[in-house]
Amino acid sequence: KIVPLLMGSASSSSMTVAFLAVERPINLKPEDGEDLQAEVSIDDQIYNIMEWPAAPITTMLSSERAGSRILRCTFWFAGTSGEEKRSCMETLVPQECIEDLPQPVFQLWLGLMDHSDLCAQEPLGPEAARNFFCSALESARLPSQPKFCLTIAIAPRSPTQEPCKAEDPFVGLLDCPMMQLLKHSSEIIRKVSEDHCLVERDLVFARRELSVK
Repeated sequence: KIVPLLMGSASSSSMTVAFLAVERPINLKPEDGEDLQAEVSIDDQIYNIMEWPAAPITTMLSSERAGSRILRCTFWFAGTSGEEKRSCMETLVPQECIEDLPQPVFQLWLGLMDHSDLCAQEPLGPEAARNFFCSALESARLPSQPKFCLTIAIAPRSPTQEPCKAEDPFVGLLDCPMMQLLKHSSEIIRKVSEDHCLVERDLVFARRELSVK
């Protein structure tokens, strides 16, 4: 299922369609009775993720104000009632950074920052957002860092194309060889990170056992 999230004017002379697939983060563990939820937003468009795996999002990216458009992904743990939230973590992806990437289909692993740390830096200008994006890419290399995988596909859109057909360029995308390869790579990274965290946990336990002997 592809969920449309339309951004930009349908009459824009320069517009692309972006397919976004947000995977469940790793190194974020809920407590009993909690669910991991997320929100993807850009400008005033918001998409809430209440269950995993999340449905892909299709969004229109207009060249108008591209330098100031920021895709924000926020993750938090919510109680079963949905009223209590904790461990809110975020990352930012400037639209211009998405459009500058050379391949039409690509995958990004992005590190997550505590919401309070990000709020301390706001309001974020274009340069600060780009620096934050680069830091998120760099921090994702740390095995124990909370992070998530964002798959993005870009396709040109004709100015006369109907908005309701925004998902047409991506029909069958999930089954194409490139997407299967990216999915395989994502599973390897996820498995390596999870195994690393397990080894670290066991090492801490072994050291604690030795210290009491």
